[in-house]
Amino acid sequence: MWENVLQMATEYGIWAVLFVSLFCKQLKESKVREEKYQATIESLADKLKMVAEIKTYVEEIRSALSDHGSTSHNE
Repeated sequence: MWENVLQMATEYGIWAVLFVSLFCKQLKESKVREEKYQATIESLADKLKMVAEIKTYVEEIRSALSDHGSTSHNE
């Protein structure tokens, strides 16, 4: 591998080799970062579904309490 780097450095110049090396490193880091972002988004989406379910349950309880309260006033 180092032979290839040295050969490329002599052919294209050290700056070209450094640029390509840093570019490849950045691509790898970006891929790892993107995977973490995707995992975070999936986790947040799951939590949002749970919040929506809780909201539904609270609305059902509120409705049941409201119905129970209105029937007890009529009696």
